[in-house]
Amino acid sequence: MQFGEIIPRRAYIFRSLKHPDEAKIFREVYGAGFYLIAAYAPHSARRDHLARGIAKSRNEYPIDRHYERAEQLIARDEQEFGLRHGQNVSDTFHRADVFFDTSDREELQRSIRRFVELTFGNTFHTPTKKEFAMFLATAAALRSAEMGRQVGAAISTDAGDIIAVGTNEVPKAGGGLYWSDDKPDRREFVEGFDSNDQHKRNLVADTLRSLQTAGWLNMERSTQPIQQLVEESMKPDVLGSDAQFRGLIEFGRAVHAEMAALVDAARRGVGISGASLFITTFPCHLCARHIVAAGIDRVFFIEPYAKSLTAELYPDSIAVESPQAGVKQVVFEPFVGVAPRQYMSLFTALDRKRSDGTVIQFVPAGAIPRFSGNPKMYLEQEDEKVTVLGTLMTKQGNLFQ
Repeated sequence: MQFGEIIPRRAYIFRSLKHPDEAKIFREVYGAGFYLIAAYAPHSARRDHLARGIAKSRNEYPIDRHYERAEQLIARDEQEFGLRHGQNVSDTFHRADVFFDTSDREELQRSIRRFVELTFGNTFHTPTKKEFAMFLATAAALRSAEMGRQVGAAISTDAGDIIAVGTNEVPKAGGGLYWSDDKPDRREFVEGFDSNDQHKRNLVADTLRSLQTAGWLNMERSTQPIQQLVEESMKPDVLGSDAQFRGLIEFGRAVHAEMAALVDAARRGVGISGASLFITTFPCHLCARHIVAAGIDRVFFIEPYAKSLTAELYPDSIAVESPQAGVKQVVFEPFVGVAPRQYMSLFTALDRKRSDGTVIQFVPAGAIPRFSGNPKMYLEQEDEKVTVLGTLMTKQGNLFQ
């Protein structure tokens, strides 16, 4: 590359990313010049679309005879078990910069146009009520010092007024949760261990001790110290990641974000019946029952939560995505709009008026991206990543020779 050389500017569209590492490497290379777009459709719509495609390719109708195969494909896309680098859409989707609902074609076109104009500096596009509420939920999540994950919640009226926010953190006497400048600070990381993890190990130890006492363990295991048995049994190849006890969540000291928001509203005497709850992660089954009992009308979430048994335990009062016809249910649905991660960069105002006070209109034909970037930098990053990838592939190839 010569000094002063003009590099042609291009935009590339990758049709599908199905693993979080793919998104990660694109962000490392292209930085703010990369946007991950998530296209949402209800589960039933995806199943019908796949079944219809299978039926057409085989000329075998009706389409419902292919539902089983369609469900298998959806499950494989969401998480391909047994393959480290297999498809994992469930852990990729929520990392997007914008979420589109594909079920309404007209609304989809409007949403895409708005997002493109935002990236090209249309400074008169401002946040929707949902985008504002989810951004505040995300901001609330950042005050959590929990060792597992940071979760935030915001309760909003239909008019967009924020009633309460909450995060997952340890409660303190007198009301509320610990802050970083509280003295003393008794949050879990200060204590040095995760209480939920500790209690799960205690349950395993208690079970093994009972089996050992009852003589149900073989000769070798019957004489080993319980702590040694616990350490060995906790290995992934013994009690796998899908073991049900690993999903236990009720022994944590922290108040969950949804409960924190509900309690915050209750402490201040603010009604929340009919309001919407915005949560960064799909609610667990413990919080779900409180959400229903409190009178929340709708729940919007971004990140899935595999441990949640919400849909299984409360099919009468909670509907994930689509409610049953004629049945009063609280609807849990994926968030649609600009993701909180892009809120500041896309909604920060640029110049809106001239020196004489007249409006600077957005003109698509002359618009330039908010982020122009440095072509030389990302070209160097590309070369570096390709070199690393080539080295890894060579090492793996040598292992199999």
